[in-house]
Amino acid sequence: MQKVTDYKLFTSDSPQGLTDTVKSAMADGWVPSGIVIQFRDDLIQAMVKFEDTTASV
Repeated sequence: MQKVTDYKLFTSDSPQGLTDTVKSAMADGWVPSGIVIQFRDDLIQAMVKFEDTTASV
């Protein structure tokens, strides 16, 4: 099991904006965790980073 090393909420006020934000975060190593939720006018996606388990040999 991988260890979570960081957790962050990403938000946007539109579906396309959240899609763009999440894709950008994924390119930076973030992984979506759970479902998208709506709070008032914002869409929110929780994302996590895992510890790097790739070891140089």
